[in-house]
Amino acid sequence: EILATVRDKSDLKLPWYSKIEGLHYGLCERQSQSITSPTAVRAALRSIFTNLWTKERLDNKRLGFYNLIKPTFGREPYLDLELTMVREIATFRCSGHSLAVETGRHGAKRESIVNRACRHCSC
Repeated sequence: EILATVRDKSDLKLPWYSKIEGLHYGLCERQSQSITSPTAVRAALRSIFTNLWTKERLDNKRLGFYNLIKPTFGREPYLDLELTMVREIATFRCSGHSLAVETGRHGAKRESIVNRACRHCSC
């Protein structure tokens, strides 16, 4: 069992043990089965996270662009580029740029999305 290696710590009343025990119990309840290996714990946590990530992503209207470029959970190839490029791409993907499509959404002069065209080119 996964908790067998730390079960002797339960008598010491250590807070971290009760948290691990609670997490293990919660995972077993969610998965409707006993999870007995580190690989199974990792798979269960990944499944839970992926489901929550998908739900939150689809429910958030502001993530329209993000949803177009990131439809599934997984590591992105751009993360292997040079760090400065990774920062630039991540900023763009998270709408942290100053393009009209983002800045026109805020402030007193809010514009509809169709009027938030790029002012730097003829796109």
